[in-house]
Amino acid sequence: MVTKFNPENKKVLTYKEAMEPAMEITDQADADQYLAAYVAYIEEGLKENPRDSTLRSMTPLEMAKENLGYYAGYYSNETRTRVEKLFKTKHPIFGSIATEGAVSADEAFIKGLAVFWKHSNAIAEPYPIESNVDRNTAITAMDFWQAWKEGRIKLVACKVIHHEAGLKAEVNLTFK
Repeated sequence: MVTKFNPENKKVLTYKEAMEPAMEITDQADADQYLAAYVAYIEEGLKENPRDSTLRSMTPLEMAKENLGYYAGYYSNETRTRVEKLFKTKHPIFGSIATEGAVSADEAFIKGLAVFWKHSNAIAEPYPIESNVDRNTAITAMDFWQAWKEGRIKLVACKVIHHEAGLKAEVNLTFK
């Protein structure tokens, strides 16, 4: 069976329209043709809309693989494993499930938070519930992730608040 990329030949696709069919692919030849069509779609789009500075270092193939790897992270571990193998990709935040293993919901949240801090040039200023850590102590995203991996940080609660400036997360952490 051949899974056609963009079967309606739309000029603009939603992320879901581009990614979802790929999550069902189980055959290498089908994955290869789907990826080639997706890369061609990206190349065509870049002709009309040149890249912004954040994407200049990525090729259309790298963009396609990163998108597929990222989207597979919303699916089961079985689907993510299959997609990563067929499209020779990995999740851009979690890494390869084959080498890094599956991530828990807490790990996904913390890794996502670390990437946000890194890309927004923000400094993490955690306010732990029960801790003798100075509330003004700033840590980097890498320090935060290392402490998480070592089990020195525990996510207690997260509350997402909507306001006019966007979303704000109130995160309660405990430190060991």
